[in-house]
Amino acid sequence: MFTLLKRPAVSRKPLPLGLRAITLAAALGFAVVPALAGGQAERLWPAPTRDWKPVQPGEHPRLFFRKTDLSDLKKRAETPDGKQILARLKVLLGGGEAMPTVYNQSKKAYEGKLKRAPLGTYTLWHGPGFGLLYQLTGEKKYADLGRQCVEKAFAGQVDRDDRYSWTAPGGALRAGPSLAAIAMAYDLCHDGWEPEFRQKVAVAIQNYEGNPKDTATSLARMALKPKHHPGSNHWGPQVGGAGLAVLAIKGDPGTDDGLLGKYLEGVEKNAVRAVTQGFGDRGFFAEYQGPGQINSDTALVPFFQAMKIAGGKDYISSRPNVPWITLLRVMEMIPRGDKPYYALRHPSSYGTEFFQREGLSRGGQFAQGFGTVTEEQKPALLWVYNHFVEPNPKERTFDTVSPYPHRAVLAFVNWPLTLPEKNPVEVLPRVVEDKVFGYYLFRNRWKDANDILVSAYLLHGPRPYKAYNSEPVLVWGLGIQATLGQFTKSETTAFERRPDGSGAVSSKDTFLVVDYSGKSGAAAVVILTGQGASRVKVTEKRGANGATARTTTVVAGGQTFAVLTLQTGAAPEVRSEGKRVLVGPQSFRFDGKKITAGQ
Repeated sequence: MFTLLKRPAVSRKPLPLGLRAITLAAALGFAVVPALAGGQAERLWPAPTRDWKPVQPGEHPRLFFRKTDLSDLKKRAETPDGKQILARLKVLLGGGEAMPTVYNQSKKAYEGKLKRAPLGTYTLWHGPGFGLLYQLTGEKKYADLGRQCVEKAFAGQVDRDDRYSWTAPGGALRAGPSLAAIAMAYDLCHDGWEPEFRQKVAVAIQNYEGNPKDTATSLARMALKPKHHPGSNHWGPQVGGAGLAVLAIKGDPGTDDGLLGKYLEGVEKNAVRAVTQGFGDRGFFAEYQGPGQINSDTALVPFFQAMKIAGGKDYISSRPNVPWITLLRVMEMIPRGDKPYYALRHPSSYGTEFFQREGLSRGGQFAQGFGTVTEEQKPALLWVYNHFVEPNPKERTFDTVSPYPHRAVLAFVNWPLTLPEKNPVEVLPRVVEDKVFGYYLFRNRWKDANDILVSAYLLHGPRPYKAYNSEPVLVWGLGIQATLGQFTKSETTAFERRPDGSGAVSSKDTFLVVDYSGKSGAAAVVILTGQGASRVKVTEKRGANGATARTTTVVAGGQTFAVLTLQTGAAPEVRSEGKRVLVGPQSFRFDGKKITAGQ
């Protein structure tokens, strides 16, 4: 099996029939690389962007929309929601009619001089914010403000977060997004700048060296040989930032098209590695979900949108890898009170169970994500945002909580303002398997804080460093968070999914079943046996309105089973009968390979 990527290649020798399709693709400018995980029917990846017209030299905007889209965007600006997003953009710009008045006085990364930064404080992303206003109004004053923002960056002004700057970013992780910020400003303000300044910025982006004391911060290095590896949260910001920079300037006056073509080829290769080795085929990340947001939110996700629009290559529609970086949040999220939480493993400084939308590293998941999911998936993403993230329409920010203006730019461009929402149960599966990492989610519904979600992680695949030896089964439901036993690192030996969200997964020594049928009398039954159930203790957790999560153990057929039930009334009795485990009137049987739910 093969996947196709852009690279010139021609074969003159006759080939067997089975290889001719691959050779034809190569002759059309695609190179062959191994197929991705996920059992997908083989399709062109990336697919050509439908009805795409090549970007012409000097043509702008190009990254997130083209000139032909401006008429529709101007209409959008006249809608109530469009006006609300643009009003928020101006707040993030510090007013939107003049340069911001608050600046970080730090001279280097991690100096930390700005302790409290109000909304509107100068960021490297102010330039693209003013650029959108220029595109919508045609008023040159906004392009001039964007130019001043870029000039300040060139002069050494750091972002509100001093780790981000043009002249001395705090490592390659910060250099990629910093470079992307200037590229976005260049793209949106381009036609309002004098030709000499346009060329100056384009050449500066092309020849970007970043921090002279750190060679890893140069555009060349980030495009061709990024620091670290795809499973590090440092990888995506470099690759995505370099990609946005190259796409913004390629073909423009003063640039070296051959050099930038080489850079773009390197970026594409590394972007594929980002979503096939760093992320799994259903969005799980090698360093877990918190670092995964850093890896994707800063520059990588916007790059894939720009690649479709400016590069003519659609990495979104033909494989699940890119959309599921965003959609995994749909699967994992359960509100607590009026705030969104998600089933995060190992909360830390990299993120907490509260679904944070702050700063650059964690934010814009929906504003940016709408640009990298399919049209069919957008209604589900919209439903989750409207019901779990910001359920009060009067307080809705369209995912612009983060203080960075470009998030409002992307919200304005991407938000499906006229699309009816759909409950995810109409659009997405209730059971998800990430084959690359062995990550499994079983969900009964999307409704409210009483939704039930069971998550298991078998620790497959590339795990670069800081690996854990085992992972508990997470059980969230009826407002209660509990765990049951654990899986150690092992390949999956059996997997089953059912339409109601129930299912089972097994490794060589641990076996799990999840049942949402209600036949037991409980809302959910979760059973674990094998090595992972050996140290489970009898416990009971209580939630609101009489909800309980009761864990007990029982021996059947010489095998110990750990049983967790979730319910709002009395817990069903758990007992054994020969080789069967009975939970209330429902039976479960273990055949040595998997646990099966009976009648």
